[in-house]
Amino acid sequence: MINIELRLFANLSKFSPKNSKNFPIDNNMSVKQLISKLGVDIDQAKIIFINSRKKNYDDRLKDGDKVGIFPPVGG
Repeated sequence: MINIELRLFANLSKFSPKNSKNFPIDNNMSVKQLISKLGVDIDQAKIIFINSRKKNYDDRLKDGDKVGIFPPVGG
């Protein structure tokens, strides 16, 4: 197990766990697996940042990563 800091924005914030500042996940978990673990529909998690860099669903998470997940942005 490793720990990440997790932030979900806008309408995804309702999926934020109570321990989001120190959220335990499995080693080598992908962003897509994390989204599934949180119960978020993959179509609702469109913009992913890890340590302030834009990433995609296949990226793997490491201990201490800061993860931000955003819904699709309209304008």
